[in-house]
Amino acid sequence: MTFTKEQLIAAAHGRIDFANMMLSDNPEPLKERTWSIELELARIALSALRERAEPVAWTDEQELRDVNELGCGYLFTVNPITPHADPRRVIKLYAEPPAPPAPPAPVVPEGLRIALSNAGIAAPESDEMLWASQQDYIQMLVTWVKDRKPFKPASVLPVDVLAALRNVAKIRLDFNDFDGDRRGMADCLGEAEEALIEVVNRRAAMIAAPGKEG
Repeated sequence: MTFTKEQLIAAAHGRIDFANMMLSDNPEPLKERTWSIELELARIALSALRERAEPVAWTDEQELRDVNELGCGYLFTVNPITPHADPRRVIKLYAEPPAPPAPPAPVVPEGLRIALSNAGIAAPESDEMLWASQQDYIQMLVTWVKDRKPFKPASVLPVDVLAALRNVAKIRLDFNDFDGDRRGMADCLGEAEEALIEVVNRRAAMIAAPGKEG
């Protein structure tokens, strides 16, 4: 299997973005070191790929002077370089490297603000701030759910909440222990956390409207 230079550059950008995401999650020291190395290797690979860019045309000093003085000049083909061209005159021209893709906009799980509001937990105004600390707010919701007693007469965690919590805990444990590419697991973890938020939101609605136990 072969890859184009553009595909390799895009892959390097992807690894850089993913390593930055993993480091932003405050990993334990050993995993922080692993992802820091991954990030630096991806940056080195990206730099090397850009340095190996192929010329797209060539010109010479006379043509560049014409551009400066007259506003126009000739460019010549490089595939192959024009026959009989004097290699001492050849000035190779390269395309500007593509700009790195813009970082994805923060995605706040749907219902998180509603659940926090129902629980009486003040959330940051901006999605960026909430996204950056959503793990802390999810834990606040988990604690809030555990501490609430109107769900049932006995201080027992509701079955659906308990199941959602166990699912998040299991995937989080597998995620932390997995040393390979964790992008797929990150998606599963995000879905599990969104499911937990939905359960919390539903239970919060029950507290707001007593008697509608589901």
